[in-house]
Amino acid sequence: GLYATAMELSAKALCLCSVSDHLITKEALSPKERVESFDNMIILALEMMTQ
Repeated sequence: GLYATAMELSAKALCLCSVSDHLITKEALSPKERVESFDNMIILALEMMTQ
């Protein structure tokens, strides 16, 4: 997996996961909410990588 490979290569690894739908309650983000929240997550991840 990701972390095993990073450890083998003496590299750093980070996984960012997001959930848009709740399987039990059936709550879900609208397509617009999904795009906006995932865009924010990607921007945050890219900012973290540059520090």
